[in-house]
Amino acid sequence: MTSLKNGGERMPYYHFKKIWTPLEMFGLKLFRETEKKEFWYSFRSNRKRPLFR
Repeated sequence: MTSLKNGGERMPYYHFKKIWTPLEMFGLKLFRETEKKEFWYSFRSNRKRPLFR
């Protein structure tokens, strides 16, 4: 683990709000990041990924 004094960077800290869609029945969940207003998705139980890059 590197300290911030030596040029290390912190991991980003995200807050999400879940957006309900009918696609949740098929395992696709949509989220919106609260600070940057970006959309993320998760398919079944996988990790969240940005929707647009």
